[in-house]
Amino acid sequence: MFVPSNLVDALRVLRKEKDELLLWGDAACIDQSNVSERGHQVNLMGKVFARANRVHIWLGQSNGDAEEAFDFIHDILEINKSVPYDSRDTIEGTKILEALFDNIPDTRWNAFKRVTARPWFTRIWVMQEVGLALEATVMCGELEINWNLLVRATRFLKSGHFSERVGYLGGVGYISDIDRVYDSRSYETTFIYVLDKVRKHSSSDPRDKVFALLGHPSAKRKSGNGTILQADYGKTTAEVYQELAVELMRDHGSLYPLSAVVHLSVDLTEENATASWVPQWDITRCLPYMLVRDWDRFRAAASKNPTFLFPSSSNILQVEGFIFDTVLCQAEEVLTTDFIPKQSIPGSRGGNHIRVLYDMAIGWQDSSNSGKTANDSKKILALTLAAEGSHWSRYMKLNPGPRARLLLADFAEYWIQNCATNNERENGILNPGIDSLSIGFEGLPPPSANSYRWAAAYALKRRRLFYSKKGYFGVGPAVMQPSDIVCVLFGAQVPFILRRKDSRYQLVGESYVHGIMYGEAIKMLEDGELEKQTFSIC
Repeated sequence: MFVPSNLVDALRVLRKEKDELLLWGDAACIDQSNVSERGHQVNLMGKVFARANRVHIWLGQSNGDAEEAFDFIHDILEINKSVPYDSRDTIEGTKILEALFDNIPDTRWNAFKRVTARPWFTRIWVMQEVGLALEATVMCGELEINWNLLVRATRFLKSGHFSERVGYLGGVGYISDIDRVYDSRSYETTFIYVLDKVRKHSSSDPRDKVFALLGHPSAKRKSGNGTILQADYGKTTAEVYQELAVELMRDHGSLYPLSAVVHLSVDLTEENATASWVPQWDITRCLPYMLVRDWDRFRAAASKNPTFLFPSSSNILQVEGFIFDTVLCQAEEVLTTDFIPKQSIPGSRGGNHIRVLYDMAIGWQDSSNSGKTANDSKKILALTLAAEGSHWSRYMKLNPGPRARLLLADFAEYWIQNCATNNERENGILNPGIDSLSIGFEGLPPPSANSYRWAAAYALKRRRLFYSKKGYFGVGPAVMQPSDIVCVLFGAQVPFILRRKDSRYQLVGESYVHGIMYGEAIKMLEDGELEKQTFSIC
C-alpha cells in the first residue's frame, strides 16, 4: 500500500529486528478515501491516543540538528533550575539570565530553531495525539527526547523574560499551545477557548479545525452524554461551523461562543460562508485571547439569562438585549505584533503605542466636553487599554477593586519607564496625574511595568481603542467603524459591537467598555433609561 514517506522513515527507525512491536498510524490504519470510515475513525481517535502505551512523535531525519537541539533543551532546563523564580524580575536576576543565555553556543540556538520549525509542530492533529498521550517521545532520526522535557524548556522560554528574543524560534509558540490546551488545568475551560487557542495550527481540511479537537474533555456535553458534535465529512465547512455554534449555545445556555467571532474585513460577509455570528475557525489571524477566557470574569448582562432562537431554515440568530451606545470615534492604528516595544523608535511615525493612544483619547474627551475629571479619565484609560488585565495571570486572580489598583500602579510604572520623555524624567515632570495612579496599592505586589506592557499588548492586538457618544472609552474589533452600536445581549458577559443591516444586524465582535462591565447598564435598563429589544443577527 502507498503511505507517506515520513511514515516509512519512522517505521524503519521504530522496527525491532527481534521483538514484535504493535504500532498504529492513521495514514496506514484508516481508509482516507472512505468518507464514512474517516468520520467514524476520527470520532475514536481521542481514545486511541489516550490509551496508547506511548506516542512516538516523528519529526523526520536528523540532518545533523537533533543532537545540538536536544542539548539546547538540557541547557535551558539547567538555567531554569539555577536562577530562583522570584529573582528573575530584578535587574540583577535579568543580568544573570542574559549571561547564561549568552553562554549557549549559537549552533545550539540555530539547531533548536530548525528542529522546532519542522511542519509537525504546526499541524492541528498533533494537538490531540500528543496532548492525550500517557507518555510521548520526540524522535528525530535515531535520537529521541522525552516530550515533557521539551515542554518544560518551552515554558521557560515563553515566561515573558525573553519573549522578544525567542518569539522567532520556530515552533516554540506551537509547543506552548499544545501544553496549555492539554494541561489538566485546562480541562475545566470551555471548548471555545480550546478552539481559539489553536487557530494558527494548519489543516488541509478546514472542518478538521473542529474535528481534530473532539477528543478534548471540554468537547463533551454538559450532560456527559457524548461530544458536542460528531465528525461528519458529509457536511460542508459552513454547516459544521454553524452547527457547532448552535449546539454550544444550547448546551451551555450561554452566548459565550459569540466571543470567538473574528472578522478580517470591514465587509463582514466578505470572508464568511456563514452568518456574521458564527465563529470561523479557519481564520488564523485571531485575537491573542478572547476577553471572555473563563467564566465570571465580567458580568455586563448581570444575572439576565439569555433568550435566543434559531428560526428554522435560516442563518438568523434572534437574541434579546438593548442598545447602550454608539461608536463616535476610534483609533486609526491597530497593534498587529505580539508585543508592544519597550521604547518608541526614534523618528517613527507611530511612536510609543500606549502614549499615542493615550494622548489621542484625552483629545477625544477634551473635544466632547466630558464631565469626567482629568484624573478620572487617566484611570479609566489605563484600565481600558489593558481591558483590566483580563488575560494576564497577575491580575486574573484578584477581585475587581484590588485588580484595578494593581493595574494602575503598573501603568504608572510603565509610563515612567517607557512613555515619559527624557526631559520629563530629568525634571521629574510627568503627564499630569500619572504619578497619582500608583497610590493605594499597599498589600499588593510591587509595581511591574512589564506586566502592564504585556497585558495591554494582549488586549489591544487587532483591536481598536474607541470613544462613544455618551463619553465611554472601550476596546473593540479592528474592523469596527464609527456609527456601529454598542449592545448588551442578555446572557453575555461582555458588550458586543453590532452593525445595522437594513432591518437586521451583523455581529462585529466582542468589546470591553469601561463602566458597564459589571451590570451597570442593566441598572440603567431597569431604571427606564434604556429599552429592551430583540435583535435579528444575520
